[in-house]
Amino acid sequence: MYSKRIVCLANSTKTGGRCIAGKEFKGRGKYGAWIRPIGGRETDELSISECALEAGAQPKLLDVIEVPFQGATPHNHQSENHLIYLKPWRKVDKIAWSELKNMTDQPARLWNNHDHTRSGQFDCMNREDAFSFSTSLALIWVPRLAAEVSPDPRKTTKDYRGSFVYMGDTYKLKITDPAAIESLKGKGDGIHEVKDAFLTISLTEPWKKDNNRCYKLIAAIITNPPL
Repeated sequence: MYSKRIVCLANSTKTGGRCIAGKEFKGRGKYGAWIRPIGGRETDELSISECALEAGAQPKLLDVIEVPFQGATPHNHQSENHLIYLKPWRKVDKIAWSELKNMTDQPARLWNNHDHTRSGQFDCMNREDAFSFSTSLALIWVPRLAAEVSPDPRKTTKDYRGSFVYMGDTYKLKITDPAAIESLKGKGDGIHEVKDAFLTISLTEPWKKDNNRCYKLIAAIITNPPL
């Protein structure tokens, strides 16, 4: 068992649970690699209780949290995975929004831009392409995000997607940040502009229900002030 301190850069919904991810905190202004705590399930999500802090609250974006682990468990493109040790997490600090500029990734593109769903743009890829990459997380900055709320034709719920331009390419990805979704719910259907945002983008494991395609998701929208 070992512990690592990470800056929480995503606390998103996943298969009835949560997906937490962040970068290792090595002291003020010093940040390391991505870390994704995972549970011991087939789909790797965490239950709400597993990622709770000592006081019972959920980690919030920019919190510095101390997480106990059993070991590193990289899997295909999700090289950042570490299996949690079942012990309460601890909040030890919080960083300022301005610190995110020191943590931003600058990939030439968000993996590859070969495929998309009916509702998205460059939002998915086949698993073979995904497995050719060694990372599945990126923190990027965008000057403008168009957050769209629309009816989901397959469900009675709404669909939440974000459109943005990164390195000259336009993306439209599903939003899985529950705090952002809650904020957008109150704004109603339509497109809502968000300026000056840091986005945590996550590349999922293959989804068996959709020919094992892997999806790019907006796992966190980090603005100042928060949405």
